[in-house]
Amino acid sequence: MSSEARILIVDDEPFALQLIERILQGHGFKTFTASNSSDALQKVREEKPDLVILDVMIPGVDGFEVCRHLRRNPDTATLPVFMLTAKEEARAQLTGFEGRGPTITWSNRLNRKI
Repeated sequence: MSSEARILIVDDEPFALQLIERILQGHGFKTFTASNSSDALQKVREEKPDLVILDVMIPGVDGFEVCRHLRRNPDTATLPVFMLTAKEEARAQLTGFEGRGPTITWSNRLNRKI
């Protein structure tokens, strides 16, 4: 992924959203943000990101459902999604995404599902 990559960051925690955005912008990435599921899906349609960084626990439908929606749409089925969660039980639910496009999860460690 080049430094011109377009990254959508989805998180309802302003501190986390700003922190991730500043780090990525500091490395030359173009970023867009959303704080809930409906805004996230709209930004995906409008901005055509190269990567989505998606918190599991967001207002509206949760990050799992947003990811399912992206996987069902042929235009976004292979869009890489980096899912963030601090909840161990949420990580266990990610097993249902195996084989449905690139998904990376972060909690205490990095698990890569492709």
